[in-house]
Amino acid sequence: MIWNKPRFMLSKVQQLWRKLWGWTPLYWLRCHTFTRYHIIDIRGQDNYKWGWIDRSHAMYLACFALLVDFVEKENPDVGLLTDADYRGDPSVIDDAEWNECHKPFIDHQIEREREVRAIYDWWKVGRQQERGACNDLYDAMPRRTFDQIFVKEEGSQYSTFVRDESPEHAAWMKEYDRFEAKDEEMLMRLMKVRCWLWT
Repeated sequence: MIWNKPRFMLSKVQQLWRKLWGWTPLYWLRCHTFTRYHIIDIRGQDNYKWGWIDRSHAMYLACFALLVDFVEKENPDVGLLTDADYRGDPSVIDDAEWNECHKPFIDHQIEREREVRAIYDWWKVGRQQERGACNDLYDAMPRRTFDQIFVKEEGSQYSTFVRDESPEHAAWMKEYDRFEAKDEEMLMRLMKVRCWLWT
């Protein structure tokens, strides 16, 4: 009975410590200094470093920043594994009962993970190439001066905006519209697989 009382008191002190302080201060300190789970860092995405950007573009970058974090930090093998990797034991591959029961689920999981990897690869490589092609067309356009863009009519104090009708501008606008449409498509594809971005 004597030995149980100190042990009981010690357990009560430990419970009180956990309720009042416990690990919460350490977890708070870790989350606000090292891991920063509550912060989505969009720097480095789409050549953004710092400063003001429109909220619509910030939201777009945040979605893909989360995808990059998931693939690079949480699950680097996503989309790279085969069905043999999922099954584990090679003797299971020929098991008819296992195949009948689990193969549809494994195939569905592999398909989802390959979609995640395809979106990630597009963001890291394909989009940069598409953006480069769009920028090349923009750089090829002849530059207009302010007086060529805003023309002042005789007898009027106001200037009129003159649209660029050059074939270079038309080609750039067509490519830019295609680039924007592809961005929207890939964002929608990312939204469809967002439920699978967990480890």
